Amino acid sequence: MGEHKRQGKTFFVTVDAHMQVAIHRAPSGHFSYIIYYDGRQTTGALRITQAHAADKLGLTLPELLEKFKLD
Repeated sequence: MGEHKRQGKTFFVTVDAHMQVAIHRAPSGHFSYIIYYDGRQTTGALRITQAHAADKLGLTLPELLEKFKLD
């Protein structure tokens, strides 16, 4: 988990023993994710919708927006 006022916010989700997904919200409000396998990045940043980000994190849309609230 990380928070950077200029860079946005990032949270990591462990999918299984080998795979993690990073969900990032940019200061512009756009969401993206990056897939990691055994600690190595396997994709570039892929832009996703708010609904997709909420689904990946197991949150409702209001919960997602509260978690990723940018100051």
